[in-house]
Amino acid sequence: MSRGLKVVLAVLVVFLVVIGIAVYAAAQSSLTAARAKLKETQTTLVTDWQTFEPRIREDEKRWKDDPLFAKHEGGDAAALLGPHIRWTSDKQAGEIPDALVTKFRELSTDWPKHVKELDLAALDTSWLEHTGEYGFWALVPPMGAKYSVLDEASPQIADLMGFAKIHLAKGLQSGDARKAAHDVRELARLGFTSENLITQVSSVAILTAELNAFEQATADGNDVTGWTPVSKADIASLKHVTWATQAPNVLEATGALADAKLSIGECASLRESLGAALLLRGLLQAELPERYKTLSDRLEASPCRLTQLRAAWKKTDGEGQLPTNGAAFCISEMGTENQDCKIPRWLPLPGAAAAAVGLTLANANTVDWLRWYRKDAAE
Repeated sequence: MSRGLKVVLAVLVVFLVVIGIAVYAAAQSSLTAARAKLKETQTTLVTDWQTFEPRIREDEKRWKDDPLFAKHEGGDAAALLGPHIRWTSDKQAGEIPDALVTKFRELSTDWPKHVKELDLAALDTSWLEHTGEYGFWALVPPMGAKYSVLDEASPQIADLMGFAKIHLAKGLQSGDARKAAHDVRELARLGFTSENLITQVSSVAILTAELNAFEQATADGNDVTGWTPVSKADIASLKHVTWATQAPNVLEATGALADAKLSIGECASLRESLGAALLLRGLLQAELPERYKTLSDRLEASPCRLTQLRAAWKKTDGEGQLPTNGAAFCISEMGTENQDCKIPRWLPLPGAAAAAVGLTLANANTVDWLRWYRKDAAE
């Protein structure tokens, strides 16, 4: 080998070493900052949990044995509801005219005052009369060949709320909405069995729609014997605890919060939180091994269905996970991997860099699940 070539190779080696040291130092610096941010988030979460846990437990106790959450005989309501309620991934028009959906939205809680103005004759809601015959609603959303929480669809809120309001409106138009109220209460119950947070939130909203209808029926002098809607205060209680149940299963949970367990909406909590944890597993499992072990054990012991999540969680081929390369870095830096990025998307991330990217994404997507309790405390 010539002396000149040796010099060139020596310079190249030195250059690569310098670059490697710089990349390592940058990764370590980013990881240190991301860990500090995670620690800050964890401290806030635990402090909030300790502050609001007494209220949360009161709300859990209020709902734990309520008929909305009692075991109900019957099979899967998917065959009944599926033909009428679209997925968020569906693009085709629904059965409810867009104009009516818009009108309901504009009228907000005043919609029962305007039912006599609505022409609902062409809209069939008789299928809702059968909601009480089913025990649960197993949501198996359409998805590609591989699971991803980013692609997971949910039932469309506009359809759930629209049919509930139309059914109640038909009852109000007839002068006796008691049977319709029973039917939509059963729809709300099925929503709480869906293991899906968006659907559970919709069920809370359905209870509000029923209360609105009851108030109008009372004002109209209709017979409301035997009709006892959920009160406004209790609906707020249910909304609060439904959100709070998500908190103990989030990847960032630690201490007393990580050890806590709530019964109202636990399956939806696992679906939401473990789906997000799975997304980051390739980046963070080495950084948070104990937390991933806890979540894995919790999923294994759970009686929840969670069919698609369970299957993906057991796999080791990266299904449902972000890649551990430059593409993940681009997402953490820019929110998308489709824009210009500082590094090649194919470039493998070293351990520290992968952990830094994972923690950055986890910190950026932390949800304030105790928001409603904080809001109440501030008022």
